Amino acid sequence: MLTKGFKDNLSSWFEIAARHEGDLRITTWVPVRDDLRGADGALRLAALTFAVDSAVGMSAGFSALPNWVVTTDIDLRIFADARVGPVRTEAHTLRAGRSQVLAEARLYDEGQGDLLVGHATANHGALSPENGAPLELFPVGEILRQSSSHAGVRPQMSDTFGARVVEPGIVELDMVDNARNPWGILHGCLHTLLAEDAARSLVDGRITGVSIRFMAPVRVGPARAHATLLASSASSAGSVTVRVEVRDPGAHDRLGSLALITVHPEANVR
Repeated sequence: MLTKGFKDNLSSWFEIAARHEGDLRITTWVPVRDDLRGADGALRLAALTFAVDSAVGMSAGFSALPNWVVTTDIDLRIFADARVGPVRTEAHTLRAGRSQVLAEARLYDEGQGDLLVGHATANHGALSPENGAPLELFPVGEILRQSSSHAGVRPQMSDTFGARVVEPGIVELDMVDNARNPWGILHGCLHTLLAEDAARSLVDGRITGVSIRFMAPVRVGPARAHATLLASSASSAGSVTVRVEVRDPGAHDRLGSLALITVHPEANVR
């Protein structure tokens, strides 16, 4: 089992496994379950983001020991659909400074012959957690597994975390326990879940990338995403870009994150 802070509900729910490859390189595996798929049968953006955030977070965090890190931004480019799984994410730290750590990750669908699914970079801010680092550096080659006791058919991801479309372009999610990370704030991948659902309430199509910047913690809620369409990009074959803000209405509408989601040009604007 993963130790300390990684015993949060979300890690268990995803059933993540992680291995230390040496030199602070981390490999993780996330299953492609039916409840993690979108309507097109591919692994959802929020699940891919979780896979990235977990892998780069461990690599960057280990490079900052005895301190730890928080993710400040993720840029994920998606090349192919993850449809079989598990999705293997290979992450390593590119640069570790005193206040900032940059890490990189590649994602593969092992069930499709190690198909390259995506590439990501992520910046992290180094900090000194009040209770110390949430995970100790584990031995090279050891695999840590986070299991779930869930049995039976699982509801879809949005239903599990209570994400609901209020109106086209606006999605909300209540700050229940399973939505919080070990520090009591909204999980980073649930920012992406809100952004993904808000974007899809406006646009149909295949998501090919996301850039998300985390500004401030969402603690009170309900977390609210507001999506707006930006101009189509002729340089990207007419792809549609959706700008999504995630705010905390219970904390003076504080801006928690800003995402730009790119949708394949076959999208149909609603």
